[in-house]
Amino acid sequence: MGFRTTKLGERVSVDTRKMSNGESELFEFDEDTKPYFVDYTLTDFIVKMINEKRITTAQIADLSNLEPNYINKLRIGQIKKPSRDKLLQLAFGLSFTEDETQLLLRLAGLCALYPRFKRDYIIMTCIRANKSIWECNDYLIENGVDGVVTEE
Repeated sequence: MGFRTTKLGERVSVDTRKMSNGESELFEFDEDTKPYFVDYTLTDFIVKMINEKRITTAQIADLSNLEPNYINKLRIGQIKKPSRDKLLQLAFGLSFTEDETQLLLRLAGLCALYPRFKRDYIIMTCIRANKSIWECNDYLIENGVDGVVTEE
């Protein structure tokens, strides 16, 4: 048995032991296992979600406190290694669910939100409660941890 991650980052168990003449077949993919693979990039995911949510760059900028130019660079893949906080700002700007936010972070090769870390727990709670980036930032600072939005 093994685990696969769905497109929304959920872990599910699947039988990875495909037996043929008593030996396991590595990398044998079939229709049952295909849904558990993510086959798109961070840029693809960002573009897909912006299109699905039908939101303009200006609206995202207002809701995320990101510069419109930065958002456009993310859309076209010019920013290869965005910071975790910038992606969290984007997640708030796009009103992402917790699962969408976790996938966004994973696609960027960054640590997913972990509820045992105080800061991550507060961010997760704010996402679940549909709080704005500003409300979340205030909660973070009030609780003695770094905010997501920083003065530049």
